[in-house]
Amino acid sequence: MQFFSKLVLSLFMLVGTNTAFSQTEAQVLQVPQANAASIDGKLGEDEWKNALKQELEGGGELRLQHDGNFLYIGVRGMSRGWCHVYVIDNDTVFAHHASAALGTATYLQKGELWQPQQKFVWELRERTFTPQAEATRAAYLKSKGWLANNGNARRD
Repeated sequence: MQFFSKLVLSLFMLVGTNTAFSQTEAQVLQVPQANAASIDGKLGEDEWKNALKQELEGGGELRLQHDGNFLYIGVRGMSRGWCHVYVIDNDTVFAHHASAALGTATYLQKGELWQPQQKFVWELRERTFTPQAEATRAAYLKSKGWLANNGNARRD
């Protein structure tokens, strides 16, 4: 699997999970290549038809695909909620969060402990899909390296 330094999240129904996952349990997944997915709060069957699909514990589904530049993560939960995606890079963990706004917290491993390096800064609360809002999202992706729809933004 190719590693993508850029992360895009398309979250239909955002969910939180309390499932613990250790690095020793990690497994390699073959993520299929597909066209770019829209970050609009929907998991359209046509645009996600080739995605790797994994059932979530407690219900719901995770979908993964890439377009050669971005890794797309789609989450469909059993009820409305919020989501964290954790990206591990050696001794650093980036916690990308999507709820009413987007934010990232950073933790650095020092021995057995994880020390916060950057607390969440809440940004991108835009709910609409106007040209100005789309430009704001594009700027966020360019500066932060990841993007998700927030829990209030869903194109109907």
